[in-house]
Amino acid sequence: MTPEEITTVVIEALARHSGIDPASIDPATTMLEEIGLDSLDASELLVRLEQHTGRTFDLTGAAEASTVGDLIDVILAEAGGLSMETA
Repeated sequence: MTPEEITTVVIEALARHSGIDPASIDPATTMLEEIGLDSLDASELLVRLEQHTGRTFDLTGAAEASTVGDLIDVILAEAGGLSMETA
C-alpha cells in the first residue's frame, strides 16, 4: 500500500468508528479531543488493521498517538520506514 492509501484507510476506519465525516479528518486531527478516540480505541483500531492487512504494528506507538498523523506514522513505520513527513 502507498502512504496515500494507508492514510485513506486509516481516516475511513476512524470515521466509521467515531461516526465523524471522513472529510473532517486529516493528519492534524487530534485523536481524543476531536475524534473522541482514546489510546485503547487506537490500539483496537490498529489490531483491526493488522487483521485486514496481515501486518503487525506497534501497539505502544498507537497508544501514544495524539493525532491522526501520529497513528498513520506508526503504520507507515511498520510498512517500510516512511512517515507523514517523508511520504
